[in-house]
Amino acid sequence: MDNTLYSRVTIQALIEFGYIFSEEDRVNIESILCQCSRECLINLAVLLNRDYCHKPALKLCEMLSSNDPRREELKNRIELFFQRDAKQNVKYVVCFETTSLELLRYAFSIPFERFDKTDSPSNIDQLQFQMVKLITQINEESMKYAIDQKNSGSPSSLLYT
Repeated sequence: MDNTLYSRVTIQALIEFGYIFSEEDRVNIESILCQCSRECLINLAVLLNRDYCHKPALKLCEMLSSNDPRREELKNRIELFFQRDAKQNVKYVVCFETTSLELLRYAFSIPFERFDKTDSPSNIDQLQFQMVKLITQINEESMKYAIDQKNSGSPSSLLYT
């Protein structure tokens, strides 16, 4: 039996806002989402699940149009993170299924009348870049957890659900 498949462990981790946008302000989730229709956000959640879940972090650049100069900037930011701060044996990915669920949770928590009713936003390139930031911010928020000090000695307190 060949055991080489089991000789190394690789962990998947989400690419987070702080990794690539550390010097920038966090986005206002509601104001970004309201620039789209709710239908557009549902389609984005489906797209994330279908095409971006568990994919390498550099695939995040494909969310920007090919003629957007920020696409190259985003690629450079991600590559710089890989060179400086990435951990060994960790595969950084665009998103997990929970990212699209969180996106939908935010979208459905906003009253319907607050959403943009037009089919095409005025500055699509800017909105796409803001969506990339939003996705990485959702990733970061979904990975936050705290250990209660009173249970810090208990191994069960380290369980993440």
